[in-house]
Amino acid sequence: MRVIRLWPAGFTGRVTLVLLGAILVQFLAAAYLLGIGERHLQQADLARRIAEQLVVAERVIGAAPPADRARLVSDLSTAHLYFSLEEEKPPLSGTSHPMVTDVRAEIIRWEPALAAYEMQFAVRTARQVGFVRNLEGALHLPGGPWIYFRTQQPLLGWAVIVSTMIWVGLTAAAVLLFAAVMVQTLGAPLRKLASHADQIGTGPPVHFAENGPKELRRVALALNEMQARIAALIDERTTALAAVGHDLRTPLARLRLRLSAVADTNARAAAERDVREMEDMLSALLEFLNGGEEWGERVKTDLASLLQVIVEEAQDLGGNAEYLGPAKLVANVYFDDLRRALVNLVDNAVKYGGAAHVDAWVEDRFLIIRVDDYGPGIDSEILGAVKQPFYRADQARGGDTHGFGLGLSIAEQVARRHDGELVLANRPEGGLSASLKLPRSGSQPSA
Repeated sequence: MRVIRLWPAGFTGRVTLVLLGAILVQFLAAAYLLGIGERHLQQADLARRIAEQLVVAERVIGAAPPADRARLVSDLSTAHLYFSLEEEKPPLSGTSHPMVTDVRAEIIRWEPALAAYEMQFAVRTARQVGFVRNLEGALHLPGGPWIYFRTQQPLLGWAVIVSTMIWVGLTAAAVLLFAAVMVQTLGAPLRKLASHADQIGTGPPVHFAENGPKELRRVALALNEMQARIAALIDERTTALAAVGHDLRTPLARLRLRLSAVADTNARAAAERDVREMEDMLSALLEFLNGGEEWGERVKTDLASLLQVIVEEAQDLGGNAEYLGPAKLVANVYFDDLRRALVNLVDNAVKYGGAAHVDAWVEDRFLIIRVDDYGPGIDSEILGAVKQPFYRADQARGGDTHGFGLGLSIAEQVARRHDGELVLANRPEGGLSASLKLPRSGSQPSA
């Protein structure tokens, strides 16, 4: 069978990670650029205010009498800038900070006349909180004192970028949340389509409403047409099987009648055994090929009673069989199919294992029916293969086996129809253990 991978394995996860990574990088880059821009705007605004107030201070202080200068400097201080008058050059640290050069250049650009004065700038860092910084500086009046100034509000610096990134990150989270909700909303029809597509072949036909976007309508139409083609093929096969069954049983019936006229008793008995075996093989083949065609409803069944009846039937035919399970075990099952599977398992245990010990119980979310025997078991290398149609483990189960080897295949088919599985295992004390593990579906055990 040719497998075409329209979407490589794991590709969805990789695409999602790449997209989320790309979005995250984009938002972080945008936050960084916005922060840098905000920082430059802050520096330009700060330089403009300092330049304007320095020019005013220089003119006012320079023209005022020495006795009035201290009072005037105090009056010049604002909420943004503090001024004081110093007779000596103020000791400044942090003059090598990268921001100093940018602010000095901006101040001179705003007020070119200040280039003629001796000026110093520095970035002052608060000792208590390392990331709080203020800009300070001094301007020397020719032949006079120094005008010291310091920004009253801290310079944010990288804090601007960090705060911008935080806000942009919150915005990105909101966008991603909205995008996730939108993807979930848009993907709901596809998930519903996939969920119902999984039911194809496991129950009654599923009809997909051909509405919605063009692509979904085309998919729904294709699935409906596919089911119609499958149903047509199954109908053709059913008709052919019915014809084959009729055509084969008719000559077998005639052969059985003719055998009654054979005088040799031994030869007649051997021929009759062969005819019976051919009829059994034909019945098993038709039973397997017809399996799952009729999708009836699950019925509420007391499995304990069903197992007891099957065990008693095996005993009536001379087989060594016993039931060890609870007196009552109710579950919703496909009755005819499950009975067919259980009969096959019990018959196999009696025929090839010498005895059938049947038990049943509820464990967690599963209903388990186990049939143990005391035969030679099956080679562990072929435990999985014996459930395949037409596979016969003659050497492991004895060389006198008859039929097509469909008993375990039918049981496996029934288990899958119940959304369960058939588990085969060799028992440590000898023999084979065959367990039907089915979902509980409302199983209710009692003593």
